Amino acid sequence: MRLKIFSLRWKIIALFGASILLSLFCVTTLIQLVHQVGVNNRTSSFYLLLKNLQTRVGVLPLGAIAGFAFFILFFFFLSRSSLLYMEKISRTLQQISLGKLDVVLPPRSQDELGELAENINRMASRLKAALEEERNAERTKNELITSLSHDLRTPLTSILGYLELIGQGRETDSAALRRYADIALQKSRQLKTLIDDLFEYTSVRQGQLKFQPTRIDLRELLAQLREEFAPTFQTEERTCLLSAAETQYPVRADGDLIVRVFENILSNAVRYGRRGGVVDIDLSRDGAWSVVRLANTGNPIPAGDLPRVFDRFYRSEASRSEESGGSGLGLAIAKSIVDLHGGRIAVKSAADRTVFEVRLKSDS
Repeated sequence: MRLKIFSLRWKIIALFGASILLSLFCVTTLIQLVHQVGVNNRTSSFYLLLKNLQTRVGVLPLGAIAGFAFFILFFFFLSRSSLLYMEKISRTLQQISLGKLDVVLPPRSQDELGELAENINRMASRLKAALEEERNAERTKNELITSLSHDLRTPLTSILGYLELIGQGRETDSAALRRYADIALQKSRQLKTLIDDLFEYTSVRQGQLKFQPTRIDLRELLAQLREEFAPTFQTEERTCLLSAAETQYPVRADGDLIVRVFENILSNAVRYGRRGGVVDIDLSRDGAWSVVRLANTGNPIPAGDLPRVFDRFYRSEASRSEESGGSGLGLAIAKSIVDLHGGRIAVKSAADRTVFEVRLKSDS
């Protein structure tokens, strides 16, 4: 065990020794004073009283009594600040027990009392953080239930409405019945997408997905993904461009999960981008990072919405009011997957251009 010079134990020993030395000094001074009085005036009442005490009690017991009295006096005087600090610690702990977690106990010294004060401050800070985290978790849970209820109720209401129309048998037009069935089928698929996305999101967040990283080339992966989205881009009269300064961008990642990240971002680009616009996919290297920037032309994301873009079930009011079919979980899933890979994802939006940036550690 390392010896602490400024520990409380050594301070008490020092106080004890200082009290003894001061007591001996006072007793010695008192004896010299009595002797001096006796030399100058042996008939004084003070000298006669001390002489009588010396005869009846003795020099050693009298010195011991005086020394003990001086010791108690000096010890309490020298340790007064420590005792007051202990009382302050006690009052602070009482306040914390009453739920006042904003109290801060200023560390006074480097001994055990100072460490105790720091530990109390740390404990109060952690308790406050834990309570705040619990409140946030409760608030998030309530928001999740509210959002999930809203997003499940909307397609379910449509499905039930159209099935009821079909079941009532009032509509005899086969074209209308087929249209009702198609709408119900479309809403059912939308509902399935939402449930699948919710399951995937919770699986990623809880670490239930099998994470199998291998060496993959981002350029090759994005080129293949661009080809898969080509029919969708053609339908929307959009153009997708892929540019890369180097021939390969190897990273260690789970291919299936990383594909999901870029699928979600490209799906958002198709869903919310401007018809006839351009989607730019740019690959570059920044130190140890391989960087993918996906730029989309369209209405910008409001500045107030940017910090919440990757929150689960979060969609701007404009996108929520449209028949976009999005679950509000795609970007939350993307962020969770990127976090799982130790990467970073961010978004910037200005004028008519929104850029998503994904950073993954290079494996070169």
